[in-house]
Parts: sequence; structure tokens; C-alpha cells
Amino acid sequence: AMATEATTADDKSIAAAAEAAAAQVADIASSTETSPPIAISLEGCANPNCQQIELASGDLISKLKRCAACGDAGYCSRECQKADWGRHKKVCRFASNAKKLQELFQCHPQYNGLLNHHRKEIKGEGGKLRTLILFNFATIQDLQRALDIGALASGQVQVATQLVGLAELELQMAGRDVEANDAWDVALYNSQVYEPADHVSVAIMQGTFVKPFLVLLRPTMKVDEQTGLEVA
Repeated sequence: AMATEATTADDKSIAAAAEAAAAQVADIASSTETSPPIAISLEGCANPNCQQIELASGDLISKLKRCAACGDAGYCSRECQKADWGRHKKVCRFASNAKKLQELFQCHPQYNGLLNHHRKEIKGEGGKLRTLILFNFATIQDLQRALDIGALASGQVQVATQLVGLAELELQMAGRDVEANDAWDVALYNSQVYEPADHVSVAIMQGTFVKPFLVLLRPTMKVDEQTGLEVA
């Protein structure tokens, strides 16, 4: 019972931190221009056993109902969503938390500053070498804790941060999980096309799940070189 209570308290703490960060993101986003992420195109109903193949063409795609938790999967009907839950729930928890972290990296000054800090580690003049910044989380709980900038910056979160060059990324893709290939294709494409002067290519990973996106850096911030956090 005590372990359950501790877990519940920890979850509440994480949720409270996420809500506070989300509120700040909303304020910042209203006055900050950010780069839209390049996402995988939706080809049809996410239920692999769906018979509504015709939904995969034309503007009928817009009629698909998105999963309220992660916003990634789209379904032609509630029946399809229910039928696919056994498969989708494995992805949904990752996708919903990765989406929150993506928003923080894009809009929150301290998270954005952390990316700037990692960008300066990239070899090349002014950090202008094309590189993917990969955050590989040990567990889904660590991904959740990363929504607290204090925990992430202080090393309380188990995450391997890697700077992956284009050549290395292409080689690694050959051995990736087949189901994640589309996401890695997007990560490679993002890393090939972004403008190194003011953008970074980022991917969040946990297990075989991957979420790639681009982030526009905020050049007006003063950032602590040791922690990557914004300073007054």
C-alpha cells in the first residue's frame, strides 16, 4: 500500500509539473513564432484491420477522428478505435508524453535553451554541422519526469543524449525496428533540410518508439553554459 501511495504521489507531482509547464508554454506560444514539426503523413484509418480503404485517399483523411490522448492515430469510427486499442495503447503513452516534451522544447525558454546548449557541442563552426540531437529515455517514467525541467537538467532522469551525424544516422537506420522506419526516415529528412543557423533536428526515443521534429531556437535568451538553463 505504501509503494502504491508513493507511486501515486510521484505521478501527481509529474502531472502538476506538466500542467505548470503547459500553462507557460501557452503564454509563450501566443507571442513566439516556432517552426512546425515535419510529421509522418497519415495514410488512412490507424486500425490495420479496417476495411474502409477508400478513406486513404482524397480529403476524407480530414474526417478521421484523432486519438484524444496522443493526437497521432486517426480512426474512421469509434468502433475501429476500440478494436485497435490493444495495439495502440503501447504507442499512445509514449506518443502523448513525447508530444508534451516536443511542445516544451519548441516554446519553453529553458527547454529551448537546453537544446542550444547541446547544439554548441556539435562540431563545426558555430555548431553548424548537420546533426540529430537524440534523447533516448530508459523508461516511459523517465520520459514523464523529463516534463519537469529541474529533474531533466539536474540528471535525475535516465536519458542518453546523443549527437548523431547524417552518415551515422543512415547506417543506424539499416538496423532499426521495421515498424519505426517511417519515423527514422522523417528524422533523417529533418536532419538533411533544417537550417543549422537557427534550427535543430531532434528525436525523442524510448524503446522502439521514436518521435522526430524540428525546433526553432530562441536567439534572444541568455543561457547558462553548464546547465543549458535560461538566466536573468
